[in-house]
Amino acid sequence: IEEFEARVDEEEWWQAARTEFLAKKKLNTYTLVPRPADGTNVVKTRLRCSYKINPETGALLDSKGHRVRWVACGYSQVFKKDYFETYTATTKAAGIRTFASIVAAHNLDTQHVDVDKFFPSHKLKETVYCEQMPGFVEGGTLPNGKNKLVCKLNMALEGLKQSGNTAQSDNVKHLTQVCELNQCVHEPTIFTKNFPDKTEKVMLLLLIWIDDIWVAYTTGSKRTTYDPFISAYKKKYSIKEMGEIKLFIKIAVSRNRAQRTITLSQETYITEMVPKFVSNHLLNTISLPKSPCDLVGKSDPYHELVAQYARNDYTPTKEPYLAAIASALYASCMTRPDIAYNVSLLCRF
Repeated sequence: IEEFEARVDEEEWWQAARTEFLAKKKLNTYTLVPRPADGTNVVKTRLRCSYKINPETGALLDSKGHRVRWVACGYSQVFKKDYFETYTATTKAAGIRTFASIVAAHNLDTQHVDVDKFFPSHKLKETVYCEQMPGFVEGGTLPNGKNKLVCKLNMALEGLKQSGNTAQSDNVKHLTQVCELNQCVHEPTIFTKNFPDKTEKVMLLLLIWIDDIWVAYTTGSKRTTYDPFISAYKKKYSIKEMGEIKLFIKIAVSRNRAQRTITLSQETYITEMVPKFVSNHLLNTISLPKSPCDLVGKSDPYHELVAQYARNDYTPTKEPYLAAIASALYASCMTRPDIAYNVSLLCRF
């Protein structure tokens, strides 16, 4: 909050924060109560600020380009006191490629659906207290400097360890019971539904990644497949229909319908990710070694690197190494198998 005042776009950030605060109030996300005096854990919270970029132009959106999210600091939760189950399924890389292959092979129409305020749309099962949203504190302070009032959460809040599990469980129930879709056994984030038709097989497919939905349906069947699904889904969720799929979880999706192909690319993701960990003067000078070994059995080009590490003959990096490897690993799993060996070896260090 203090950083807003030092920025040129201070008013835009404050407006985004007010929008977030009012949205949480409207959804009855919490109830203000006196701070527990019995030592009950109170989860810390903070604001997460980011710019929202137009994926087509790469420019900041004219309106709502400043995004502020009030999130819980999950690290301050206590297991078996304010959270239990945390597992949240996300689609495997093979599942995304298989889904795209089916869409291409059957020449299906697609739509991109985004669920608005996905986590606060689900009731929490546990009793959780958290600090008020920074910048919007009510009720004054105690002699020790802490706020007199805290939030008793009614709905899930981004950042809580159990929010993903709670939201996904409720979402699956809604999709299978109200929307009457079938959940894929081997890939639980994919849902299907077949419709009876005298002339051809009509289908509806969904690929769900938390609050992003890639919808595919038989060409020309929008009124009988997509529209009824959206109508049923809106009974619980507020959504934004974003047109034909072009960008999904930072993967650019382009297709050639004449040739029935779909191309997945993470060029933008990689372009934005690499400068975070590699200095500008090195960006154009670093190249990957050739294959780990050639047909005549030459030694692994990484042999010397491994040897140096074994004898502690190296200079520790000041960069966030784990974050860099995790970011590169995401790209190698999704769209860049050509760097899989290099990244997997670097995971050893």
